[in-house]
This record gives sequence, structure tokens and C-alpha cells, in this order.
Amino acid sequence: MRLFRFAPGIVSAILMLLGPLSYSHEIDEKRRAAIDAHALAASPELEISSKALATYLAQNFHSDTEKVRAIYRWISDRIDYDVDAFLSGNVVVMSSDEVLKKRMSVCGGFASLFEELATLAGLEVKSISGYAKSYGTVQGTHFDKPNHVWNAVKVDGEWRMIDAGKYSKVLSEGFFLAPPGRRLCQGW
Repeated sequence: MRLFRFAPGIVSAILMLLGPLSYSHEIDEKRRAAIDAHALAASPELEISSKALATYLAQNFHSDTEKVRAIYRWISDRIDYDVDAFLSGNVVVMSSDEVLKKRMSVCGGFASLFEELATLAGLEVKSISGYAKSYGTVQGTHFDKPNHVWNAVKVDGEWRMIDAGKYSKVLSEGFFLAPPGRRLCQGW
């Protein structure tokens, strides 16, 4: 299965053209705001332990979608993309505990932390290695090895894709619970 993640500027432009994406696991705007507020209210004391953080993020939520949303929202707000490591090519594989402590990583660390928190919250989740195109990638470019990592999470019996690791701090709903075959851009 090939899935591509595009640079935030391209994705933003595409999402503006397409309008809101509609998935079967939607959360209405009011509920999403409540889940997001809960996720962002996590105290610094909870944020030093994966287990404590996962317990907090999942508490009071019964649906898989709500738990995934809380974890996604917390990671997208509290973990920064390690631009220096990415640009220098000095990418270090980090455990979820290291990402939680450092609060910075490239995509593999984001995926590792998401997998850890989601698993602790009782969800079935896997990290997936694959290919990502970015600014400057020429159509038809061949990749010798995977250059990106994201997650697949089982939500109410269906596998969905989630990519919490973004170069930009702009929250992208397009990377939240996308169906497996969905491309965000045609023609690539």
C-alpha cells in the first residue's frame, strides 16, 4: 500500500479547494472542540509519563475516535518537528519516551509516540514506513528506501491512517483518520 504525505502548504491549498473532508468517523465541531480542550489541558506532571498521559487523554472517552482525537491533538500541539535534524540528515531514531522527554522529533518519533499512547489507551495501532514527497520533489522521483513513518489505527473496526508528525505546527484535519486508499492530491 502506498500512501503519500505532502508538504503542509500543498495540503492546505488542496484541502481549501476540496472543502472539508468527510469520513464515517467524524466528530461534530462542538465535540471536537471539547476533546481538543481536554487534550490541551494536560498538566506538565502528566506529560512526563506515557502511561499517565495516555490514561488522562483517554479518560471519559468511550469511542475509539474520541481517544484517537485526544492523542492526535496533544501530539500535534506539544511535540515539535526537529527541522535541524531533518535538514542536516542527522536523524536519530528515538523511542517514545525520548520524544516525550525531548518534545521534538522527526516523523518516526511522532509515530512511535502515537503508537505508544494509543496502545496504552487500549487501541490497536501500527507504525507504517513508506514514502513521502515534499517541496521540490520531481514527479516520477524514485525512492531507494522509505523516508517517512505514520500510523494506522483501528477505529470502530476499520483501519484508518493518521499522521501526527508534521513539519508545520498547523493542525491538519486531512491527516486525521484518513481512509487507507485516500490520496490528498491527484496527479502525483
